[in-house]
Amino acid sequence: MKISVYYVDDEPQICEVFEELFSNSEVSIVTFTDPFLALQAILQSPPDILFTDYRMPGMNGEDLAKKLDPKLKKNLITGENNVITEFKFDAVLPKPLNTKLIHEIISERK
Repeated sequence: MKISVYYVDDEPQICEVFEELFSNSEVSIVTFTDPFLALQAILQSPPDILFTDYRMPGMNGEDLAKKLDPKLKKNLITGENNVITEFKFDAVLPKPLNTKLIHEIISERK
């Protein structure tokens, strides 16, 4: 069974790169450029793992994470140094995308 991964980032190019880097025969990647659409999709069909950008229009990654099932693995990816969140993410990763760390997080789920 494929691992389902959702990636939320308001920059379409980064979504495309994420999908190209991490989608394979064992991993299904679904990307969203709108956090509100991502929220609807997650509530209807939760992924195994969520990666979300921090700063997005309308809803940041922390606000999105707070609305989701606590059991869902949630990872924050941000280009901002020293982002402080009240929410306890499973991991906080830097931009540009750290492929090694993301592969490790996805592999842990296999």
